[in-house]
Amino acid sequence: MKKIDNAFNAKIIFLKNFKIVFKAFLTLGIFVAFMLSFLSDDYLAGFVNITSFFVLFSLILYIVTFIYCFFKLKHS
Repeated sequence: MKKIDNAFNAKIIFLKNFKIVFKAFLTLGIFVAFMLSFLSDDYLAGFVNITSFFVLFSLILYIVTFIYCFFKLKHS
């Protein structure tokens, strides 16, 4: 059996539990967007822009972690 380090195990656990991480980023994004959107002239556009940033950040984080784990398993 191949030896897998703890950081790699943490990334695998992150991928398996991404639904929780995604909900956390979405909740944080909604909270921050709710607070900051009052500062802009167009409330709804500011809210959507800030929330979409957090959603896209979490999806990019998932994709990058998945690619890293895929190549790490392939080359180990």
